[in-house]
Amino acid sequence: MGSDDDPGPLLPQGVARAMAEGLQVDVTWHAAGVDGGDARTVRADAVPRIISSPVSAQGVPTVVVVLVGLNDWKHALRGRTPLTFRDDLRELLCSIRDTLGPDAKNAVVLLPRLPLHLAPAIRNLWPLSWFARHAAAQWERQKQAMCDEFQGDLCVVVPPYEYDGGGGGWSFDGVQKLSLDDASSADDLASSVMWAEDGVHPSAEGYRT
Repeated sequence: MGSDDDPGPLLPQGVARAMAEGLQVDVTWHAAGVDGGDARTVRADAVPRIISSPVSAQGVPTVVVVLVGLNDWKHALRGRTPLTFRDDLRELLCSIRDTLGPDAKNAVVLLPRLPLHLAPAIRNLWPLSWFARHAAAQWERQKQAMCDEFQGDLCVVVPPYEYDGGGGGWSFDGVQKLSLDDASSADDLASSVMWAEDGVHPSAEGYRT
């Protein structure tokens, strides 16, 4: 979750900073990442570290951010389908719920969508850009399915990162709304300053946004 110009971890730093500024409270964070991890490896390797982290010594985490999907999509050639990802995501969320215990109902799990089609290495390569957007969307939709499935059991939220290039702007249909003031258009997210030199991973600015 770092970048060429900042080793990070930038995503948890950015989430913690936004919460601290928005809620006017002190925020403590802990990152439990897995290099190249998909939903299965995150469940096996990262989730157990939630409860053993220094943050857990202060109580159940208020927010758990789960960044998965891209590495799961890469397994499509090995026979994994969007429905396979849904099953893996369900098991991951059940593991988080069970790890947090009875107080899981007081936590929020964020499943950010990944705007892969805006990455410089992909968006200008037709038909790859078209394929990437529509294929990856099948995996991303499974996250919204989890919001509906876990209602009343675990608060799962998908921030609205889906852009309608046909002129409809940002799509919030069926998605719980969160503020994206720092990324109000596709042009903002597609800007070169948002991406690392490889054209696929976010830059420091991209993670902050």
